[in-house]
Amino acid sequence: MPVTVSVLIPNFNGAAVLPDCLAGLALQTFRDFEIILVDNGSTDGSGHAARRADPQLRLIELDSNLGFAGACNYGLRQCRGRFLAVLNNDAVPEPGWLAALLLAAESGSDVGMVASRVLTDAEPPALDSIGLLPAKNGLVYLRGIGELDRPDSELPAWEEVFGPSGVAALYRKAMLDRIGFFDEQYFCYYEDADLAFRARWAGWRCLLANAARVRHRHSATADAINLPKTYSLHRNRLWTIWRNWPLAAIFSNFGWIFLYNALTVWRAILFEGNFHAIKARVDAVMALGQQIQWRRSQRPLRTVAAADISRWLASDYPGLVETHRRRQAHDQRT
Repeated sequence: MPVTVSVLIPNFNGAAVLPDCLAGLALQTFRDFEIILVDNGSTDGSGHAARRADPQLRLIELDSNLGFAGACNYGLRQCRGRFLAVLNNDAVPEPGWLAALLLAAESGSDVGMVASRVLTDAEPPALDSIGLLPAKNGLVYLRGIGELDRPDSELPAWEEVFGPSGVAALYRKAMLDRIGFFDEQYFCYYEDADLAFRARWAGWRCLLANAARVRHRHSATADAINLPKTYSLHRNRLWTIWRNWPLAAIFSNFGWIFLYNALTVWRAILFEGNFHAIKARVDAVMALGQQIQWRRSQRPLRTVAAADISRWLASDYPGLVETHRRRQAHDQRT
């Protein structure tokens, strides 16, 4: 039977966090939704425990860990909703979360994505993200990270942003049927940015629903994935540039991109003894031909001018440096 929203939760060994996530969904004021839990080869019994707690939950068990992207794509094929809400298993939605997301999504037929107001689980809560912010140095920042939250009375109901963080996002299924969902080559990290770029190229917009609040226990899910975080971040970041940036933007910002990557490798080796940053870039370059081929395959889906994409690339470097500093401070606290 069709529903309005399918809530998709990728899960890997989430016994410590999943019950709170499901408890938050049980309190939603909007009720026309289904829950699909895709268990990524967990060994802690968290998937079966969730099913026992909520018999109506649809449990999909995978034999191995397909990563965030693979689990979401597997779940998408089982969805019955007009909209698909992706929710991390370490995120706890407030009661009005789904209602606020839907209000924004239905405000325009070209709204294909809606971002949540994601907060940390600290007190007082700070922002974890209010959408994605791609920058001319090649990074995709989490908008607003580290800033204190504000009450709804001081915020617009919604505002346009580039794309949503995959921690808690709503997607129009008609859009996904047209452009595809997460690219499984990414496994984890930057798959939400890649999807946002593809949606933007196809003419879809993203709104931030400020009343759609979610508390996020940052890194709880990522830490459970047995794959070096540094490697995935750096490889996928370069892939996202090559696959999605307008060519003119790549050439005009090459200096910034090169400088950032050089400094990152230098710091990783000298101060952290971490060689994953080098391997990530080597592997990214080795796959350049494949990514260019993929880029060509996307041409029929691209309906907007390159300038419409380039305008989202932020160049406020003092502000971005402050955002990066808040990101590092946040990571040290979690």
